[in-house]
Amino acid sequence: METNRLELLKRTPLFADPKLEPAALEQLAAALDARSYPARARIFSEGDPAAAMFVVAKGRVGIFKASGDARVLLAEIGPGACFGELALVDGGMRSADADALDDVDLLELEARELDDLLDRFPRLALCLLRATSKRLRSAGMQVAEEAKDEAADDPIASSYPHPIAAVWRNLSVLVDPRPRLERFFDLLEVTTRYLGIVGVGVYLRGDRTVELVDDAIAAGLTRISLGQWLTLVSSCVQPFDADPGASWMPALHGFCWSRPGRRTDVMGEMQALVQFRNEQRHGASGALSERDIEKHLAVQLPRLRTVLDSLAFLAEHPLVWLERMDYQGGKFVNRCQRCMGSHADFESETFRATVPAETGHLYLRKPGTDDAGLVSLHPMLHLDTCSVCSAREIFFLVAVPGKSLEYAEFTRGHHHATEATAQALGVLRAGARDRLRRAETDG
Repeated sequence: METNRLELLKRTPLFADPKLEPAALEQLAAALDARSYPARARIFSEGDPAAAMFVVAKGRVGIFKASGDARVLLAEIGPGACFGELALVDGGMRSADADALDDVDLLELEARELDDLLDRFPRLALCLLRATSKRLRSAGMQVAEEAKDEAADDPIASSYPHPIAAVWRNLSVLVDPRPRLERFFDLLEVTTRYLGIVGVGVYLRGDRTVELVDDAIAAGLTRISLGQWLTLVSSCVQPFDADPGASWMPALHGFCWSRPGRRTDVMGEMQALVQFRNEQRHGASGALSERDIEKHLAVQLPRLRTVLDSLAFLAEHPLVWLERMDYQGGKFVNRCQRCMGSHADFESETFRATVPAETGHLYLRKPGTDDAGLVSLHPMLHLDTCSVCSAREIFFLVAVPGKSLEYAEFTRGHHHATEATAQALGVLRAGARDRLRRAETDG
């Protein structure tokens, strides 16, 4: 039996390291205990304390994960393979169920025996680290591919502007009520802020003046509440009441106004959602039970989904980041990245224009057009490398501390400060103050 154990361990991928000392395998074989399970028997359950790892000597073991009312087979483990070692590495609980698919013979290594062997044979620890890293990498790639497949079937995750799509995607995979509630609030905030910034961008591109909008721009577009953002976006498009089609984005006017002086029902839904969010954020939401949170989400999530469905026109005006510009044949050839969908591996595209645009800035683009197809969202939105996690993310302007600008992104909840965009904000603020002075003079 000892010889059989040694031969089995030598064929086990976990220990397939030519530099591993023969004595390590010999002592490992001696430390193993034989266990047998009949077909369909439970070896361990999700949530159990991790007390041992196993090597399959005969038969097959299935690793299962609960998914709603069903159980999904994640892996099938055959002779010579190990399972259960990952929970021993991090000292956590079992993350899935393990069932015998056939009559199985296992070799069990208890946690205390493993610790003793790792102390005496450091190379064994390296084998364990490599195997678990490979398994985690493989699992991560599988999850990423599945997430992309699922996103392709979800128009919000696949075709909406990245800041909204990414948070929506994160919300859709959460299960625990309290984190879902916080992500729900993030989705409401990023959607409201994005609408407000789009409204301001469209307003600045036009030639009509609204004092409320210029007041907000002159103040720096920071520390504005979500309710104020909703008022702002409505005010930005209201000058086009007589002719919504004259607006750069007529659908945004239709989202805000059903007729002059009357906001749409969906805007009323947004205001109600913001009120709910404020009551919970500034009240005692931490004291809510998970059952209460689930009841709230059962009501509020469908309302927010109705709002998001009404914003399908945002997919027709892609958010793009201009990365390079060349001059060819009397026109400017712009290469940009489409910042759309929940995944940050943005697609590239090119378009031609008769006037130059600023590289390194975010724009809304109207496909099929040249110069008339761009609305600048700089510096209100900023694509940059996060100083916290080094990922490239889209940040929202949230504050002006001193000479720098402070930004926040909602995918990970990180903040980022930069002086690079302060001058651009200064130009917008100066223009707003000039318009306000002219309005006072004309008045």
